[in-house]
Amino acid sequence: MPDVSIAVSVRNNASRELGNISRSAETLENDIESLGRELDTLRNRRVSVRMDLDDARRELREARNAFDGTEESIQRLQNAYLNVDNLTDQLRDVSQAARNAQRDLAATDDELSRSRAGGGVAGGADSGGTRSLISRLGEAGAWAYAGDILSNTSQTIISSAYGSNAGTMFGSVVSGATSGAAIGSMVAPGVGTAVGAGLGAIGGVVTGATQIYEEKDDAFKDYVQTQTENQLSAQEESLTSGSSIAAQREKDLISFTTLFQGNKDLAQNYLNDVKNLSNSTPFLYDDLTSMSKILKTYGFQVENMIPTLTKIGDAGAALGMGTDDMGNIATSLGRMYMGGNATREDLDILNDRGINAVQYLADAYGTDYGNMLEKISDGEVLGRQAVEIILNGMADAFSGAMANQSLTFEGLSSTLEGWQQEMDAAMGQGFNDIRKQGLQAEIDYLSSDSGQMMQEANYAIGAWKAELENSKEEFIRTAMDTMMQSEEYQNAEANGDAAEMGRLLMEAKVQGMNEYNASEGAQLALESELSLIGSIRQNASLNQQYWNAGYLVGLEYSKGRAAGMKDDLIASAGTTTTGTTTTSNPPLPPNSNAAMSGAGAAFGINRVPYDDYPVRLHQGERVLTANQARQMDNGSSAANIIINISGMTVREDADIDRIAAALAQNLKVAKAVQK
Repeated sequence: MPDVSIAVSVRNNASRELGNISRSAETLENDIESLGRELDTLRNRRVSVRMDLDDARRELREARNAFDGTEESIQRLQNAYLNVDNLTDQLRDVSQAARNAQRDLAATDDELSRSRAGGGVAGGADSGGTRSLISRLGEAGAWAYAGDILSNTSQTIISSAYGSNAGTMFGSVVSGATSGAAIGSMVAPGVGTAVGAGLGAIGGVVTGATQIYEEKDDAFKDYVQTQTENQLSAQEESLTSGSSIAAQREKDLISFTTLFQGNKDLAQNYLNDVKNLSNSTPFLYDDLTSMSKILKTYGFQVENMIPTLTKIGDAGAALGMGTDDMGNIATSLGRMYMGGNATREDLDILNDRGINAVQYLADAYGTDYGNMLEKISDGEVLGRQAVEIILNGMADAFSGAMANQSLTFEGLSSTLEGWQQEMDAAMGQGFNDIRKQGLQAEIDYLSSDSGQMMQEANYAIGAWKAELENSKEEFIRTAMDTMMQSEEYQNAEANGDAAEMGRLLMEAKVQGMNEYNASEGAQLALESELSLIGSIRQNASLNQQYWNAGYLVGLEYSKGRAAGMKDDLIASAGTTTTGTTTTSNPPLPPNSNAAMSGAGAAFGINRVPYDDYPVRLHQGERVLTANQARQMDNGSSAANIIINISGMTVREDADIDRIAAALAQNLKVAKAVQK
């Protein structure tokens, strides 16, 4: 982070210079030269702080985009804000110091002028030239100061009215014009000022366009990184969710196999039917399996379970029930199916949820509602018969409700969620099937003799770490006992000086830690850690692929639009254009049907991508061997090079070496141009 103390130091030095100015012309001229150097330093520092501020603002934008509410993102955003505030303060201080130095320079110049006017300096011509130069320096500083104010003000106003891009461009043009005018005024006041302003404005356009491009390029990089990370994150989430779904379905298969008397094929077929039902209705797979377990537990036959679930689902869709309510309906029907007689308690569960079960029974028995309640209370209605009547009544009243609800927004959303679960489950199933092999291999390893040896090693490691902890605590206890027995501590205790007692005890703890750190056990632990670092470093240095994955990813994210445009240009080089039709000719994989007929390379290819690469050659073309290609790439050739030079004079032996060096350099340049 830039240090504003530099600017403050320069500013203070400038003030001291002004305070120590004498009436001597020679001293005044030296002071002017010193103040000029200080002013240049401040201006360079101001440019540096501005660049750092631009970087800090870019980091703030990135921190805002990456903010997700985590502690790490909060800390990053806070640091970014603090950095921008700090640099803004530094820029203000440096700018103020520069203005002060400019005023000091002008004041010193005035002092010199008055001294010369009083006859204190000889050499009128020189004094006039110095005066002119100093005046122009002052004018240039005024131009620069005015330019800074005008640039910042105009950039703020234009940005507010037309956006940041327009503000950046306008502010850059104003800044460039005023800077150019300042330079021009030093060279030739009047005309030079106008010319300098024009050239500066042109430079400002270039600078503004560059700044805008940088902002766009930063946004482009953020977009690429965000989209890439989003895709990787979504795939990881899908894999995690799918693995969990696949694991649950594996347990479901075991559960239904048990419910179906050990018939795994029947259980699998039934779960497939449940899956099909969930994919065509608003209800999810887990909801249907839960109700299926209830029905099977109460004795429903397998062939009746899907039809029963369909009728329950239609009723739930028509009456707006949740999965809990439909689970209660399944439980009520199951209890009546198994219990022998229909009961008021079970029927009330249905009635409370909008299913007029008593009326269905009354219609079937040819009686009214009141008489039906008496029959139910007297135990005259068989449970299985009541379930059949109620299910038929539900079918007549609510049939097709699930299909209708599945076409609503909520229904489509639920169906889509079900299908997404199927997609995730497919990925999870593939992961689980292969991962189980690795889990089993790990279990076999840990349960083998190798695992036993690891247990013994881990026990020894744990015991050694415990010894270190015990040793550390012992060193601290000893140091504290020694301190409490010292005369210094006892005097503090006798005087009731608790603060001194606390300081001495803390000092003793530190001394105990120092003695522990110097102990044999602590030194052994340190040597072990250092050896581990050295081993990892040595091993990692053998192959950069061990360690540079993160670097390569970061490097790839650092590329912007120019890299994408470059890739497009390279890709377009592998196309063949005929008339108005452009066709791509990518390299063909080996052993493919298309490759057997040979690939076209009428315009050549930079490199053969694999062995046995088929290609159609044309008359007059030449094919190089790999060795010849490498020689050409390295700038060498198997053919002799003959250079004829006429009219050259060699004065001494050293001229031969100079001529050879010049030829070598020219050959390198020619080769670079050809590439």
